[in-house]
Amino acid sequence: MSQDYVIQSRYVPTLLGLKKNPSPWELWHVLKGNIPSAQVESSRGFWSRRLHREFVMGLQERYSCILFDRSKEHVNPIKQILSRNLIEVRSAGQLPLSHDTKHIHLVQISSENYAINWNVNSVVQPPPYIIAEVHPIMAALGVESIAVALIVAGGDFEAFVEIDFDPILWNEIKTATTDFIFSLDMDEEPAPDFTIDADAIEKRYRPTDRNPKDYQEDRAFNKIVADYESITQEIQGLERDVREKQKTKSRLKAQIITALGNHAAAQGRGFKLLRNEVRVDEQLRAAYSFSTLKIERQTPIA
Repeated sequence: MSQDYVIQSRYVPTLLGLKKNPSPWELWHVLKGNIPSAQVESSRGFWSRRLHREFVMGLQERYSCILFDRSKEHVNPIKQILSRNLIEVRSAGQLPLSHDTKHIHLVQISSENYAINWNVNSVVQPPPYIIAEVHPIMAALGVESIAVALIVAGGDFEAFVEIDFDPILWNEIKTATTDFIFSLDMDEEPAPDFTIDADAIEKRYRPTDRNPKDYQEDRAFNKIVADYESITQEIQGLERDVREKQKTKSRLKAQIITALGNHAAAQGRGFKLLRNEVRVDEQLRAAYSFSTLKIERQTPIA
């Protein structure tokens, strides 16, 4: 029996191969109800949804604009798309938008995500997965552009990027979405990627049958188990070695800092040593700090 499957706009990049988390295999089983959605389980997902409303109010105050939060509305250009980040601009105020853009897609990301995916030679550029994510929204609204409001690390940095509608990309999205919905209706799951689907596979297959399955004559399975056993033993040996080396590193680091005292740097023979203090205040316990050491090797002058 067919049912109506809803694919959130943030999952569209998965269908185009622009994002690996979740993979098509994991998304397929989430929509089938076979495994829980990571977004529902994670604290990050909860706080992203909770802080969305706060950021909407903050943008209005900061840019003297009037916004209408449409994050709880269904946006259905082909019946299967849902957006949870949509904001309508009722009055632009001082929003830094060059086009006559009337809608904003609010994105909250970490500083690491920004550095890897958005910051291109010190210029803010939307990655392909975001461009794909906002196209179903533009198509549903019948608009030619949308602004992405980028909030980095809870407000450490913000930026606005406007994206124009691309009909060719939209046709690709419609085709990929239709094909994926068809695979759900036909119970034809995508092949898993064992490199990126390992955690999801553990959620999908639970050990409910206690009777051993006979694989004695299956050479491929026996080789996989042997390889797994070998790499596990190798990792355990490396972990022991790493723990011992970490203790030695900590001892040497303590000796270096003791020698430096209050100095932030030292000049040695053929190198310069830099000490940087990192303060951590957002903790339940008392504020503390730790040091990182960097060694810059210097080429002797002939």
